[in-house]
Amino acid sequence: MDPKNVTSLELSKELKEFGWKKKTEFWWVKCSDKSWELTDNDFQMNYKIKFPAPLATEILEELPIDIAGHDLEMVIYKAAGGRGYSVSYPHKYGGSFGYCDLSLTTALAKIWLCLRISSRSQKKSKPKKETHGR
Repeated sequence: MDPKNVTSLELSKELKEFGWKKKTEFWWVKCSDKSWELTDNDFQMNYKIKFPAPLATEILEELPIDIAGHDLEMVIYKAAGGRGYSVSYPHKYGGSFGYCDLSLTTALAKIWLCLRISSRSQKKSKPKKETHGR
């Protein structure tokens, strides 16, 4: 497997930190000599320290097509001149958020992280309901 087709080790660590749960075909595993190696799912169980290394298609399956209530729909395109890929959620009234990268996998992973981080911060900022004991 070419490491360019999956998330980098650093990005894979972030995915795990922010709750990536989906089974992936490939994993970054820490070898006995302290180096990191990309392995497929059949061998990852032999390692204690490991991080998921999803393919672009695996990340795409985890991203929403649209974000309800915000009039946002996902747009993916390849930039002109081979300058990489853009993944974004443009708003129909202008503005958007997204990522561009030479790797489609990286752009998708970063947008997944952005949505995950945003979701976590919204949950933390919601006021807790008051309960009154009787």
